[in-house]
Amino acid sequence: MSWQGLTGSFPDKIKAVGLFLLISWLFYDTLWAAALLLPFWKPVSIHIHKKAETRKRTEGEIQFKDFLNFLSASMHAGYAVENAFREAYQELSELYGKNAFIPRELARMLHQMKLNRPAEEVLEEFARRSGLEDAGNFAAIFKIAKRSSGNLVSVMENTSETIGKKLETQREIRTLVQEKRYEQRIMNIMPLAMILYLRMGNGELMEILYTTLAGRAVMTVCLLLCLAAYCLAEKIMNIEI
Repeated sequence: MSWQGLTGSFPDKIKAVGLFLLISWLFYDTLWAAALLLPFWKPVSIHIHKKAETRKRTEGEIQFKDFLNFLSASMHAGYAVENAFREAYQELSELYGKNAFIPRELARMLHQMKLNRPAEEVLEEFARRSGLEDAGNFAAIFKIAKRSSGNLVSVMENTSETIGKKLETQREIRTLVQEKRYEQRIMNIMPLAMILYLRMGNGELMEILYTTLAGRAVMTVCLLLCLAAYCLAEKIMNIEI
């Protein structure tokens, strides 16, 4: 499973369709207007998919940090590498459930290890498959330490601590900007909520905007302004961590 794909999954496409239908009804009073929005289908579906992938990647990073902590603790207690992986799998399965990202990947890695594949190769494949930067760094460090007969326990502890500090810093940054993100979402929803309120509360007042050419032109301008405001807000809030 890669976090890097750009083609939307089925749930993402459903969200895009729902968004298009909602906009068509609010701004043009007809669901058929969604056909006019088809040129925006690809960028909208890609944007929705990227937002979903970002959330998944954040969850994967947190689970991966916990995996390193459990793996380090098991190896410090004297477990062999494969047994340490198995212990980490059991702990993470109880914590997140067996269908969560890292437990699923661990089950796959354990199966590969049972086929006598080296742990470093299995980790490298996992890093490529997941697209997690920390997983790639850990796989490279683990491979060097094992091949050079280094102290794996010490390497595990140091790597786990370093990645943990990095993720903690990222979490603090996300916490600082989260309030502004909530404000951004409210500001994005407000124009749609105001149109819905006017339609439900005083439909006759809005009728001219849906039945005349000038009214439809005004609603199109309003839609473009809402879109521009959303894109600008996303650009401002898009802080690379």
